[in-house]
Amino acid sequence: MHFLVITFVALIVLGPEKLPHALRQVGKTMGEVRRWSDTISSEVRGALALDLDDPPPAATPPAPASAAASIAGDPSRQRPSPLQEGGEWH
Repeated sequence: MHFLVITFVALIVLGPEKLPHALRQVGKTMGEVRRWSDTISSEVRGALALDLDDPPPAATPPAPASAAASIAGDPSRQRPSPLQEGGEWH
């Protein structure tokens, strides 16, 4: 309904000779705006995708090799296995 009213007013203001040219210009402008919008949208999506692909920073630095070796070699500091001999869960 709104489109018909706008077309009718444009026909009265511009006249039947200039209306087709004006509609072509509006169509070209809308196409340029759509291409501009698509370009910006794809650039933003690409930037966001790059941010998501970056690995998160490490929360804590890894333990030195000597500390890891001392924990692995000390049976009192090792976690007990939930599955003991005989296949029983504890």
